[in-house]
Amino acid sequence: MFKIALFNQKGGVGKSAATVNLAGCLEREFKKRVLVMDCDAQQNSSLHLLNTRVDNTIRKILDGETTLEKSIYPVQLEVGNKLVNTKIDVLASGMDIDLLGPTDVKAYKKLTDQLEEKYDYCLIDCPPQKMATAITSLCACDYVLVPILTETDESIQGWDMVMDLVNELKTNRLNETISILGLLITRTNKTRKLDRQLTEYCRSTFGDYLFDTTIREAQDIRDSYMYRKPVVYYRKTCNVSKDYISAAKELIKRIDIRQRKVGV
Repeated sequence: MFKIALFNQKGGVGKSAATVNLAGCLEREFKKRVLVMDCDAQQNSSLHLLNTRVDNTIRKILDGETTLEKSIYPVQLEVGNKLVNTKIDVLASGMDIDLLGPTDVKAYKKLTDQLEEKYDYCLIDCPPQKMATAITSLCACDYVLVPILTETDESIQGWDMVMDLVNELKTNRLNETISILGLLITRTNKTRKLDRQLTEYCRSTFGDYLFDTTIREAQDIRDSYMYRKPVVYYRKTCNVSKDYISAAKELIKRIDIRQRKVGV
């Protein structure tokens, strides 16, 4: 199982939307088994996929109030007029997780280690900022995917902080194998001059770190959230579904290249 944390120290960058929609594409288009680990107290990913906030949470697992098995929720989605079972599951943190925080920085890793054979990918929706929950999430991952926007340069400015944090985790031997998978532009409008300029700036500044795929700004993303399903399940043929399918394909390819380089 490859564990990918979606993280940016700037909030409002489309992190939860990217988590849900990449999960949908990996499962539906590439037939992968996917665990969405919602480690943000807002539980946006959980709400998007399950249409409810869950009772059994990571917080309760850590407090000994429930088990890991009981806290994994299967995702069912309406396709046509039928409710279908998917190969996406959700494991959520709990709304009080940011206040209490895990006392063991390896707590999430210990949970995901138990699920290695059950899934192909684990997408970890991290909270923004350098808080205990974010650190614990990053300690559990293999790769970090950094969502950014091209509406303003605020999310781009968080890149240095992400790199510093990743290096800090390596230096302190909290996660010596963690690496940056890349940056993904999760919302852009190519008709706006500023978006085009910031996209070009990102390409010249970040080079190969920047995903070739960019996600277009689209009403279909907002609508799919209201219907509580990934956009590829909502409207598979729309442009933003095609963007996310391309991003998922690139994610798979990037991980495959990394694995071959280390001889795995």
